[in-house]
Amino acid sequence: SSRRGVCLFSTSPATSSSPSKQPKQKSTKKKNVQPTARSIAINALATSAASNSGAHVNAAAFATQQLEQDEHYNEMEARDRAFARLLVATVERRLGQIDGV
Repeated sequence: SSRRGVCLFSTSPATSSSPSKQPKQKSTKKKNVQPTARSIAINALATSAASNSGAHVNAAAFATQQLEQDEHYNEMEARDRAFARLLVATVERRLGQIDGV
């Protein structure tokens, strides 16, 4: 099932694959987009991986520290903070298996 990026719940009719038939919309306004729990967790993991350079000794604590130092992390709801922490903990716990793949 290689349907990545396809919205299955779209209400618009299917269009042809020609990109020239659809008008491009430019947005001149800057949107105040809050980062998601996933993006904050990814940022913490990426920062941790970049500074540890493959050393797994204290990586879990460091990724958690990076997560807590993120300015948006403390502004999130409790359930979103818990989800971000769960993502970081799961990736760190499964890091050996992920590296094996």
